[in-house]
Amino acid sequence: MSEHTPTPWAIRPNRFDDWGYIRGTDGETACIARGHSDKSFDEHRKDKTDPYEPNARLIVEAVNSHEALKEQVAWWEEQGRQHVTRIEELESELASCRECRANLDCLSRGQPKDTAK
Repeated sequence: MSEHTPTPWAIRPNRFDDWGYIRGTDGETACIARGHSDKSFDEHRKDKTDPYEPNARLIVEAVNSHEALKEQVAWWEEQGRQHVTRIEELESELASCRECRANLDCLSRGQPKDTAK
């Protein structure tokens, strides 16, 4: 599998043809966005709008955010692992406390530990 075009990506200036082009940092076309519009291309040429720009913006934002999102997910996964470890530690401490409490209850009643319920 080959490497993807380096980020950040950017939208190529408007071209009034059938495709919207997205460029990588190397200046080469990274991908081509095809969109849908209720206007004809002649109408887009007339009002100087690009029917594919909204799709191109979405793609560029998603691609350029990808690495930061992966880092954030990794951070949350690590936080989750740390919380699970702490919960396991607390559960162990709680079990010890319950055992101590049972021993204290037995002592206060003057009963040996093995007869306590």
